Amino acid sequence: RTPLPVYWSGCERRCGHPRGDHVDVVAAPGGGYRVTTAVRGRDPRGTLLDDPSGFAAALAKTLP
Repeated sequence: RTPLPVYWSGCERRCGHPRGDHVDVVAAPGGGYRVTTAVRGRDPRGTLLDDPSGFAAALAKTLP
């Protein structure tokens, strides 16, 4: 499996996010983060993350 770059965004606008395959981490309005994998040719897969210390587990839920 090829590692994907992670892009952290402070809001839904996601200014400057990459165009290629990546992991998108976006701050949620009520707190926490939405973690989504964006891989060309596949439907986006995502999960919610309440605590950044659980990032690895949240990421594992989004990978194919």
